[in-house]
Amino acid sequence: MDESQGVAATDAQVDGWRARGSSSRISLRQLEAFDVVASEGSITAGADRLALSQPSVTRLIADLERNVGFALFRRDRKRLAITPEGRQFWEEVNRCFTSLDRLTRFADDIRDLRAGSLHVAVVPALSLGPVPRAIARLTSDRPEISVLCEQRTSERTLVATAAEDIDVAVSLGWGRMPGVATIAQYTTECVCVMPGGHPLAGRETVGLDDLRGLRRVGLPHYTSVSLQLNKLLAEAQIDPRPQVEALISSMACAMVAENMGVSVLDPFTAAVFSGKSLVFRPFQPRVAFDFRLVRPERRMPSKLANAFIELVVQEFEADPRIRRVE
Repeated sequence: MDESQGVAATDAQVDGWRARGSSSRISLRQLEAFDVVASEGSITAGADRLALSQPSVTRLIADLERNVGFALFRRDRKRLAITPEGRQFWEEVNRCFTSLDRLTRFADDIRDLRAGSLHVAVVPALSLGPVPRAIARLTSDRPEISVLCEQRTSERTLVATAAEDIDVAVSLGWGRMPGVATIAQYTTECVCVMPGGHPLAGRETVGLDDLRGLRRVGLPHYTSVSLQLNKLLAEAQIDPRPQVEALISSMACAMVAENMGVSVLDPFTAAVFSGKSLVFRPFQPRVAFDFRLVRPERRMPSKLANAFIELVVQEFEADPRIRRVE
């Protein structure tokens, strides 16, 4: 019996399928068999490619013809020939397989972190140093991923994280907030920033008494740094009120560079501005700068988010200025 026997549908079979309509789902295995047989023009060659027996391939094609309700192949001089309807259907099958191939590649890209996007929010002081380095490491060999990193106040960062608008964030303080999961929390010490030619630049450490009578650029009075510093100044009977108040530490550094006073602030911003007509020195007694790495509590992090978390934790914990707090 030639190999087309049992594959090429008769007119009576087609009429019967048309009358009953399609009753079963098309399976991927049926489509694979059809695609290979149509490509090879032979049940025998198709069976070899699929590593199946010829009866198995014949049955898959016959089942597919019943499901679609029309003949896919005809006998032509004892050879198997695809019908016009079969060719039209084959073109759509090829488009579907192309889409399936794209999906497979996309799944591979997701698995191997070659695709996806990440939304990071960070308070201004922590947008300098460890966080940019972690993003650089994440993206260096992954050109297809996208990262949006934006500066926000600590309050807005936490609100956006709780609302699941942010994948990973760095905020100040350690307080509990509903909807926000803390990954790790850290602390470091503030430094005193001054112009390069300032009298305090020759000191190894700057203390409270050194600030007496000096012009000072302060951070907003409600921030943790200002609350700690102003309490210490008041206890030492030093006027805690700064002459100028800057919203963020980088602005405070810019004002110090204009000889508007000295400032006590985080070491990350100070390090970036150091050498640009500014110097900084350790400050005593200790003024803590506390921060934490957070994510949405109710949403599982993506593989990409987890990769970033791992990298930024590495950066924080490799920095000798930073101490992890359990």
